[in-house]
Amino acid sequence: MVNIYNCKIYWVSAKNGGREKHPEGKQYSTVAMFEDIRDRWPDEAWSVIIDFIKHEGDCSEGNIRFLVE
Repeated sequence: MVNIYNCKIYWVSAKNGGREKHPEGKQYSTVAMFEDIRDRWPDEAWSVIIDFIKHEGDCSEGNIRFLVE
């Protein structure tokens, strides 16, 4: 069974080392780092798949799931 979670993503700005704009399209997969385990990056990175619902400015909302559970 795959667990799916609602998510709100705040993208890091380009001037702070992030991207120029959020990913285009309805689905995006990437390696994710979580704030509470930042010190273990990249050894404890997670592959996630995001199905976007909407984008507003530097924030995107959607559903997220892990590639492997």
